[in-house]
Amino acid sequence: MALPEAAAPDLKNKSFTITAEAEIPAGAEGMIFTQGGFTGGWGFYIQQGKLVGLHSHVALERYRVVSTEPVPTGKVTLAMDFKSDGGHGEGRHGHAARQW
Repeated sequence: MALPEAAAPDLKNKSFTITAEAEIPAGAEGMIFTQGGFTGGWGFYIQQGKLVGLHSHVALERYRVVSTEPVPTGKVTLAMDFKSDGGHGEGRHGHAARQW
């Protein structure tokens, strides 16, 4: 599912959680969720068996968090928690962690 920025919740400088209930087959790869557009946004996907969270800031900087363990197969709930450090303005920092 892809959402244009204007149609999606405003995630800038806010804490949030992305959660997906899925059935993961062996060898699964690909996008689970994206929000944003060409110049910036979020992606949540499986690559080389690992869960990845990616943030692109104005297409100049990319921040990527990758799980240390492979995504399990079968029915799972995948989640990425992003905790904003707060503040106003562009490109504020935060911390991301995966769950399942």
